[in-house]
Amino acid sequence: GVNILATCKQFLNEAPILCGENQFAIDTRGQHPFTHHRGIHEHDSLDSHGYLVPGLQNNDGTETSYRQTSNAVAKMFRYKSMPQPFMRRDPLATFLRKIGPKNASFITNLIIQGFFKTAENNSRYRSNRPITFAKIPPIHATILKHACPNRKKLAIYQGYNNSLWEDDLENQLGLTDEDRYDEVVNQVVHTLPGLQVLELANYDFTAQKNNPEEEDLSLPWGDALRWESVIENRYRQR
Repeated sequence: GVNILATCKQFLNEAPILCGENQFAIDTRGQHPFTHHRGIHEHDSLDSHGYLVPGLQNNDGTETSYRQTSNAVAKMFRYKSMPQPFMRRDPLATFLRKIGPKNASFITNLIIQGFFKTAENNSRYRSNRPITFAKIPPIHATILKHACPNRKKLAIYQGYNNSLWEDDLENQLGLTDEDRYDEVVNQVVHTLPGLQVLELANYDFTAQKNNPEEEDLSLPWGDALRWESVIENRYRQR
């Protein structure tokens, strides 16, 4: 009993260091049940109990209030059996729920990973695919804003995409891939005004991006890469 108490006390004393100095990777690619695309969230995972998803718009399209969002984050920590499918399965929500709000507040550095285009022009993989990664970083940013006040660095990595956006199969939005990437990062940047470092990368090209001696391979983010400089300049001017 004494040893267990001593171990718990040591963990509590070291929690700020462990959570503050380590980088945590949140991988939304998943595997089961989508062995082909490895997306972790089913296509209808945001269709019910939307009030439990921090940052998700109301049914009438209006933005949620600060109080609504705070309540959703509080319930994320409190619910042992989360009724909302996205929040029940989401790796960030699951991780924070396990470590608790106190330890979550020490986190400074995270990576979020996922696939933007999860559908194919193929009857087998055209419908009922995992939700696009485009919907996830804005939700995660809202959670981080409320649960991780000491966050300093956020990296967003996208993997090899398929041919279609699951929420816009016929491109009725009239947006390019780069337009949509930019829209997502814009939301993240404005949700996290205290962010110090933003990194946008591709799984395969991260090493080359960080090593100027390597061949300069084209990254898929396009104009959205400008947000890295926006964050850097914004932090310097504080």
